[in-house]
Amino acid sequence: MERLKPRHPPGSTETSSDIRETTGNHADCFSCRLTGAGCLTATAIYLFYQTRNSLPVKRNTRIFSRVFATGLLGLAVARLFTLPPFSRRHTDSATR
Repeated sequence: MERLKPRHPPGSTETSSDIRETTGNHADCFSCRLTGAGCLTATAIYLFYQTRNSLPVKRNTRIFSRVFATGLLGLAVARLFTLPPFSRRHTDSATR
């Protein structure tokens, strides 16, 4: 079975050196990691904003939401720097 190569738009400036990891048809390029980390960070900031002290939110709900937001920030850092759970080991069974 032949592996699919990632496709980039015709006007894209990304080259093959920009792509760190390719598994199947999924390319994990820097812009993909940056977008994922940005979305996770934005969600965490939204949760922190919604649980600020001026809103009438139960204490347990506030604590849970802030712990969850902190976890999202941790995932954002992991996504940006390709740390676990986002890291992959390449094992190509076709070359064995």
